[in-house]
Amino acid sequence: MKNNCEQCESQDLQPETSDSNSTLSLSKERVIFVSEDFTDEMANNFAAILIAYANIDPDKEVTILIDSNGGSITSFVLMHDIIELVGVPIKTICLSNASSAAAMLLSSGDKGKRFALPNSLIMIHGLQCLFPFGGYDVKSSDQYLDVLDYYNDLIMQILSDNTGKDFEQVKEDCKKDFFLTPEEAIKYGIIDGIVTSFDEIINIKESVTLREIEEDLAMQESVREELVKELDLKCDAKCQTCPKVDGCQDLIRINTYLASKV
Repeated sequence: MKNNCEQCESQDLQPETSDSNSTLSLSKERVIFVSEDFTDEMANNFAAILIAYANIDPDKEVTILIDSNGGSITSFVLMHDIIELVGVPIKTICLSNASSAAAMLLSSGDKGKRFALPNSLIMIHGLQCLFPFGGYDVKSSDQYLDVLDYYNDLIMQILSDNTGKDFEQVKEDCKKDFFLTPEEAIKYGIIDGIVTSFDEIINIKESVTLREIEEDLAMQESVREELVKELDLKCDAKCQTCPKVDGCQDLIRINTYLASKV
């Protein structure tokens, strides 16, 4: 390979990065970021994404990153039901805070695939309800308190199933806010381990984004080598930092060549 011109500092090709493509990059890795209060809209979006992942590849793992105070219990129930129905492998990770419904979601990952960062905090409790609840009008419904009892028992049963704890014990523990460190959450059965390396969040060796970057760089390098060879350039066509870029005859030949390929 020919060298750059004497004053040129070689610069390796680098992939373009921006904050705007971070969500796209996570989606390629089958990662769902739950970082807001649970609402109907949020739960519907979650369900749509998870269904799409299941449709693309029902056997490939989906990672749910959680940092949320929880929120609507009916929204959590929808998310839990979709997880159960689609049947894709689910990994859940608490990044900083998983409280209330978010802790329930954390516990709903596959056994052995539920994690938390070392300094995160997890909190569980029973149904916290302000009147009126979920579209019901307490003044016109004789069943209102029954509905509250139903939902409280439902989430307590889900937590009991997820943790392996006795249903009555869970109900007793959740009468008040029950805060747990990751170590305590492991003992309680909400999570299975503490994250100690980045590979436990995303497996770099299987990263779709990294593979695409490597393929793109390889393609760029292949094109550059083709240019040097076909045009018999005096340098190696790494023109990004070349101080002689203005008026460079090699660069003019490169641009003319590339324009002819369009």
